[in-house]
Amino acid sequence: WAGWNLIGNPYTSAIDWGEADHTAFTDNFAYVYNPNKAGGAGYDDIDGSTAGAYLSPNQAFFVNVAAAGSFTFTPALQLHQTTVTLKSSEASQSSDQIILRLSSASHYNETNIHIIDGAKTVRDRDDALELPGFDNSVPQLFSYTSDSVAVAINTYPEMDSIHEVQLGTIIPSEGSYTISLQSRTGAFTARPAVLEDLSNGTLTDLTTDNYTFDGNESDTKRFILMFDKTTGLNNIPSSQKGVLVYAYHRNVYIQSKNGEPLNGEVIVENLMGTPVYKSTFSGVTRQVLYPQVATGLYLVQLMLKDGTYLVKKVVL
Repeated sequence: WAGWNLIGNPYTSAIDWGEADHTAFTDNFAYVYNPNKAGGAGYDDIDGSTAGAYLSPNQAFFVNVAAAGSFTFTPALQLHQTTVTLKSSEASQSSDQIILRLSSASHYNETNIHIIDGAKTVRDRDDALELPGFDNSVPQLFSYTSDSVAVAINTYPEMDSIHEVQLGTIIPSEGSYTISLQSRTGAFTARPAVLEDLSNGTLTDLTTDNYTFDGNESDTKRFILMFDKTTGLNNIPSSQKGVLVYAYHRNVYIQSKNGEPLNGEVIVENLMGTPVYKSTFSGVTRQVLYPQVATGLYLVQLMLKDGTYLVKKVVL
């Protein structure tokens, strides 16, 4: 892919990537392919903005550049001891982070979301790009920045700037897969972590349960992770849980969970409150709406004749 270059530590000693000049690169990371990575072969993202970002002697790694140029290895990068590992296991980018895992029967892959002061919601130097491994049997889990860049490590400036994060997946083959929460620290411990399956509207709080699903190769943007306390499980009163409202493949679905016919009206609005789509339905257990709108976040207002009123935030 354009911009990617394979370079390597030319020294017989380890180097500290944190001491390198990263200005020629689009981010602070060295991407090391690790055939022995836990969960299955894939990339280790070595963050040059943290302490202990060590690269072993003669270790090859990828960097991403925005324009042609050069990079110089200097003796100042060298360490006075060698290391046999690809990186320091103690390196940590942030004390506020959450780690999610996508696993199959024999392999898994993880993605991180961090809070770093001064970071941006769009892709910036603190975000590690997503690089799928060469082992096609390993599933991949990642997320998207607000400008739709796929990243393995996604950073935000503060907790209040994170409401919903679009997750991405690469599913090797049809089968059973599980998404689980591996750890959360700092500000993330005070928030829910609700996973929404856009294919069926299922909501799961990953802080208490894992989510297992039947996956296939077309599941690329099937899941959204929600952190807002007013979003997800908490904004649906128990009396209204018999109705599912969700979006999938740019369509909006309204579905009766108990098989009872639905009668009512639905309005889709943008975040400015302007209606962009309106429809009525009668005597159906499942209604599919096809709003031809620009990609973005929308509010779906469902008003049933039995008095049920539901507002759901969706991504189209």
